[in-house]
Amino acid sequence: MKISLEKINKVVLIIGFVLLLFRNGSFSSSFIPKPFEMVFVIVALIAIIDVIYNKKIKEFFIAIPKKVWIALLFLFAAIFIGWGVATFFLHMSTTFNMVLEFGNFVISVATFLLVLFYSRNSAAFSKNVLYALLAPTLYIVFLIVPGIAAHFHLAQNDTFNGFTDNVNIVSKALLIPILFFITHAIFESKYNWKKIVYSLLSIGLVALVFWTAERGAILSMAIATVAIWILYIIKNPSWKKISINTILIAAIVGIGFLSVPYTGKKIALDRVLNTETHQSGSVALQNQSIPTIIQHASKAQVVSIKTESRVYIWAYYLRTIVKNPLGFGPNTHMAARIQSSQSVFNGPGPHNTYIEMLLWGGIIGLISFACLLIFGFKRILFTIQNLNNVNTYAVFGALFSLTLSIFFNDSLILTIFWILLALAITQWNYQK
Repeated sequence: MKISLEKINKVVLIIGFVLLLFRNGSFSSSFIPKPFEMVFVIVALIAIIDVIYNKKIKEFFIAIPKKVWIALLFLFAAIFIGWGVATFFLHMSTTFNMVLEFGNFVISVATFLLVLFYSRNSAAFSKNVLYALLAPTLYIVFLIVPGIAAHFHLAQNDTFNGFTDNVNIVSKALLIPILFFITHAIFESKYNWKKIVYSLLSIGLVALVFWTAERGAILSMAIATVAIWILYIIKNPSWKKISINTILIAAIVGIGFLSVPYTGKKIALDRVLNTETHQSGSVALQNQSIPTIIQHASKAQVVSIKTESRVYIWAYYLRTIVKNPLGFGPNTHMAARIQSSQSVFNGPGPHNTYIEMLLWGGIIGLISFACLLIFGFKRILFTIQNLNNVNTYAVFGALFSLTLSIFFNDSLILTIFWILLALAITQWNYQK
């Protein structure tokens, strides 16, 4: 087998995707890049040398759909215009953190382009990319021995954060293997060991998401699972199969929740059953039982979305965008004082990727971002219609869940999202 720079780079890039498991620390404070960023530097250098030396520049641009190039052109133009307006007309200073945020965004988009390019002639590469994103499945071992997770600070404040410093990151990373294994468990037609293994892995991963107590991730997981279930019904309109898989999904979710460590169950219930105003927090829950938490939730004031702090935050930044429709560049955490019904937030950021895009590139930036998403979903749905491959359903489910979950957090620089979007666009396993 002939070894080429491209083949070497594909292997290095896959290793980098596995290393996305480790997202601890901040470069702005330690000046130490995360494992994936270190690998990306190597990948970028090899890719540049390969494309230039082997005269693949034209091939690189042709391999990526024209609609993607147009959307990205408008997206980056909008960001720079917003940045220029903020700097020269609104006199907003450019901070070191802003430069780092934009740098991380460029890395994510560049990774997106590399996956598109390397998938142009290799279905095996695309599959390996998807399999590399299943690495968070390894976290299941901590359900068996939760004490180890607590000892090594992988479950801080009784919620699971894994090898990251943020439950938002780990919960999103878990969504990919969850939808992958749930999809395979549903679509496996034979009642054999494969279906059992897929189901068991799904249970473990569902438990981990509950353990993170991230409501956005839990909601996204549920809606995406229903979407996959609907696609299965369309593909297999058999009442017997539909009934069996409905019971299977219910069992996966139910047993998954029961598999969460007891303290994690309490926090998850408190988070799911209460609005932010009525949540007790991990410290207050230590001496409460699960029945007490449920009883407290039933006696709480009428649930109102107005009591959620995110509503105040979203409203503030949307009002800001109305006044400045061109955006502000990567100035997500601009000076802001937001008063909610519960507390005061100073420069919290929008807690919503779509509003984050509005802040970065204004209305044009958001439209460009939406065009990329729509194009990705059109391509993967087209692939689903023309190829009977369970992985295509899994990619759709995972991308759909992430598209929903980033509604609740700032995730423009979330690399796994851009990788999945690339997998959807490539149609890597479509065959006439």
